[in-house]
Amino acid sequence: MPQIMSITCLIKFGQEVANSITHFKSNGHPGVEKIEYEYRPIKNLDHRFEDEIHFIPDRENYKRFFVYEWQSKALTDFLENHIKGTTLYNKALEYIYEITLPLSVIDDPSVFRNYVEKYVLHRYACFLCKKTIQDSFQLSHLNDYARIIENDITKGKPLIFTATMYIVGFNIEDNQLNLGNDLHIRGLTPTDLSSTTSDLYEHELDKITGRSTDVLSAIELKHSVPNPLNTQIGTTVKNDLIQILENVLKAIRLFSLTNAYPPRTSFQVESILYPIFDDEIPRPLSNYIEKGISPNDRSLYYYTLKTSRIPQFVQLYQKLSSSLFNTGPEPHFEAKPHELAYIRYCDALLGSTDNIKRLFGAIFTLDVAFVRDSERHNSKDKLLTRAARLISWVSGEDMKQVRCQFESAYDIRNKVAHGRNLASEQIDFARKNTRAVLKQVRMAISIMFQLYPEMDKDLLIDTIERAQKEPQVLKNFKQTLNELVILT
Repeated sequence: MPQIMSITCLIKFGQEVANSITHFKSNGHPGVEKIEYEYRPIKNLDHRFEDEIHFIPDRENYKRFFVYEWQSKALTDFLENHIKGTTLYNKALEYIYEITLPLSVIDDPSVFRNYVEKYVLHRYACFLCKKTIQDSFQLSHLNDYARIIENDITKGKPLIFTATMYIVGFNIEDNQLNLGNDLHIRGLTPTDLSSTTSDLYEHELDKITGRSTDVLSAIELKHSVPNPLNTQIGTTVKNDLIQILENVLKAIRLFSLTNAYPPRTSFQVESILYPIFDDEIPRPLSNYIEKGISPNDRSLYYYTLKTSRIPQFVQLYQKLSSSLFNTGPEPHFEAKPHELAYIRYCDALLGSTDNIKRLFGAIFTLDVAFVRDSERHNSKDKLLTRAARLISWVSGEDMKQVRCQFESAYDIRNKVAHGRNLASEQIDFARKNTRAVLKQVRMAISIMFQLYPEMDKDLLIDTIERAQKEPQVLKNFKQTLNELVILT
């Protein structure tokens, strides 16, 4: 196998492209959108895989630079005419082409050649040719880029994928919480709050004025996979990473009462042959974000994980990791009862900041969890008693008081469902007790997840019914509950 293309060749090629770009900037080109002196942080120059080309004018303020529309056909044509024919470009193209094709990983060689032409042209133009004032920066950048190329075209070296899910409504007291296997939750860094997440910073923090980063965190995962030089691997890895990140978010919601939601998820991979990730993917969650959030709304629930609680959270995540894996973001016909109950709980928690609607969703969740399909007769009594018994055994709260709260919420749900007006005392109850009801619902759903698969919904209902009548069953069941991680 030929040796890797030398750094010197890469630099020479970069200089040729830079000269062409300089000529292009000086003379302009018809049809290319040109925005002069747009102010942006100079740190933007170090971002990979952007859709724009940024250049610093030689004799202008360093914080000003031209922005050319990268998708412009006129610019693409210009680059092909002035760069594609250069000797070093052809050598680079031939080098990657000759090494990769014998690996027989692409069915159609012509398709792969077009692929290589496109990305060698674009990546080299974007990342080797940024005219910077500091030559040392350019040299460092080229060395780093050459290392990535070497990694891409050398079979056997792993690809490192990184996924970061930004969370609003949850934070940790420590700088970082490790969950194992390169998975961790961390606080936000200055880099996170730079232009990389400018949308997150501008559009989310302004909704929670006065709280700043104390309600922001990030779930981050690094994943290493063998490099098969196959362009389809990225989609599979991306889906796997999203599933793991969302499982951590589910554990957060089951551990504490919080409106935690992910407005943005970013993906990165050190590769030029795998342009499979969007740099950042906005993730609006239901109408919770679409309708806007008032900073003064007392029904917003934020949570900071204290250092003393970290062992409990890690234990809960480990308990839930297997049962969480199959829960999807939307209801589906194959959802198990505990999965469907979690989905309904999220609807209650995140679907609205209106307390009446939240109580409606809370009772819907308990209905899914504690009433069998065949139990239509006297279902209200069954639901209230079973849920109240379970919560009282776990939290030590008075069973009658818990049941009374659930019954008040149930009656509110029924009135709303049948189009009747609520009494003033019911509105007052919703204002004062929605948080407590949602907290108890969270505890119930967390119990269901932790008991599964040893105890499914039907067995849980049977155990609750028997425990009310048989002291030994109650004793054994309480012992089982004591082994669970339940934040009361």
